[in-house]
Amino acid sequence: MALTEPTSAKIEAQIAALTAQLNDAELQQRYREETRRNVARCERKFGIPSERIHEAIDAGTLEETLEVVEWIFDYNLLCRAGER
Repeated sequence: MALTEPTSAKIEAQIAALTAQLNDAELQQRYREETRRNVARCERKFGIPSERIHEAIDAGTLEETLEVVEWIFDYNLLCRAGER
């Protein structure tokens, strides 16, 4: 199977679709709510507040799995949005 370069038209269509998502307030609200739920779920599952993720990893009490990395990412998004 040969890899092909995306055409300029395809790239422009992808950019337009992503821009439309940025301007969709309802979609953005749903994404924020899902992100909050994911962070809360991880806090319950691992029994630590998000503020202590890195401390727990450094102490060896929390393994840095893909799930934990996604938790860190979600938590950082909420912090940057001023929601934590």
